[in-house]
Amino acid sequence: HPQEVCFVGDSFEKDVMGAAAAGMQAIWFNPQKEAPPAGSGEIAFETVTSHEELYDLLAPVLSLP
Repeated sequence: HPQEVCFVGDSFEKDVMGAAAAGMQAIWFNPQKEAPPAGSGEIAFETVTSHEELYDLLAPVLSLP
């Protein structure tokens, strides 16, 4: 079930768009705080800029301490 998978990647075009096309949830790891490409408003994704933000986002879902 792809909708139960969360894909984390640092390339918007390859990772976020690829995950969305496959029906997965996407998280864009964007430490440079780049703007999303034009036309990306139709894609559902979360953005994190650090490993700490990623942990905070996933901890409740994964029951991490």
